[in-house]
Amino acid sequence: PKAVIYNSLPVNVYICTHALHTFSIMNGYGYKVDNDIPEKRIHRLNPFHKLEILSSPSSIPISIRCADIPVSGGGTGWVKNEWIQLPLDKEDSPMTDPVAHFFSCEEHTSIKSEFLMSELFLDKRQTGAVNASDANKSTGSINILTDFETSELTRTFSLSAHNVGVNHTDGMLFQIVRFERDRVKDVYDFSKTAYGAFQNKIGSTRVSILPDDETQIRLIEDSGNENAPHSRRTLPFRIKDVAVGKGGFEATILRWEDHSVSGYYAYRKLGDSSSNNHEIHIIPECQLFNNTGHSLLISQSDPSDEKAMKLDHGLRKTVRKELSPE
Repeated sequence: PKAVIYNSLPVNVYICTHALHTFSIMNGYGYKVDNDIPEKRIHRLNPFHKLEILSSPSSIPISIRCADIPVSGGGTGWVKNEWIQLPLDKEDSPMTDPVAHFFSCEEHTSIKSEFLMSELFLDKRQTGAVNASDANKSTGSINILTDFETSELTRTFSLSAHNVGVNHTDGMLFQIVRFERDRVKDVYDFSKTAYGAFQNKIGSTRVSILPDDETQIRLIEDSGNENAPHSRRTLPFRIKDVAVGKGGFEATILRWEDHSVSGYYAYRKLGDSSSNNHEIHIIPECQLFNNTGHSLLISQSDPSDEKAMKLDHGLRKTVRKELSPE
């Protein structure tokens, strides 16, 4: 192939192109979406799958969007207001730095998810783990090990994110800070919509495509209804300020807006240079995992409580006690 595009994002994506001679595992030479433009075709790429470009022109236009529908938060559309011109000739200037693009937001949302297009230059790149079934399910890591192979005649590109949110809780969403209104009084403005939360194909976590390390974000409780107010919110924080580690005592404490301890914690895992996917994990204080082989009825007070929850075998549930302000 003249060029290869790897999907290093944690979600499935669609790639639309006008080039006829493109090939992917799932869609072969792609499927037509417009009879008036027969060369306009779409490919669906799972994480770490690739699109091979066999065309001969010096560049081709492509557009990209998330193929998955978020279980909560804002949805996304095709790359906003542009076709990405992908250079194919080796003689063209190399893409030495990642180039940022934005998925467009749906009509009822106000948030744009940013992704990166990077070029790989080494003969072989290692990322993540050998396959999805062997991934580290205990930490819920979204990085999968695979080989990114290049040759002297093939340009190799990768789609990735600045950061990926990996949520181990039952219902928290990421939200971006638009700008600070009064930093002294901790008053901020936020986007009206949270980042989309996608069901992780590995384990029972939810993943979100997050902005760069300097951007202020916060967590909000997912009410399950976009029109209903979110009951509680954490103080804003920057991803770069979250502790690097594996959780436990190394994790960063997250606080509600009234500065009380939320019972949720965050830690960062640094990705490798080829995927660019740095992970921020949100974990609860405690989780119950049912490995008994039977369904259980769980209550934090009286077992006869109407709020007692059924926990089926193989599933987990966040348990969090109410904490007073420190």
